[in-house]
Amino acid sequence: MENTCHFPHCEFARFHKFKKAEQCCNFKETFFTSNAPGADQTPKVYRDCAPVRTLLMIQDLYNREIGVQRALEQQRNVTVMVVRKFNEMVDRANDHLNGLSDGREVQALPHIELQDGF
Repeated sequence: MENTCHFPHCEFARFHKFKKAEQCCNFKETFFTSNAPGADQTPKVYRDCAPVRTLLMIQDLYNREIGVQRALEQQRNVTVMVVRKFNEMVDRANDHLNGLSDGREVQALPHIELQDGF
């Protein structure tokens, strides 16, 4: 993470003639300490412009959502293949059970039904 406040080069601050970044309504100062194992535990200060940080966070969340969607689609495709193989095994087992000629009534094993479109 990097600072997103670019005072005094910010056009918004120039327009409103702010003397210090702290006078800006979009300015936010955040203290952050990492909890990750082995990470530096010294607090870091980030000087942020709220609209810029918000856009960066939205972009990060969007990228994560795309990754989750991709992983979900891959998992769905694998699940469809597994269900099809399972149904083939059920068909073979039912054929084998029907082929037994000892006269007993045998209940067929059910298939797993896929939703339409798969």
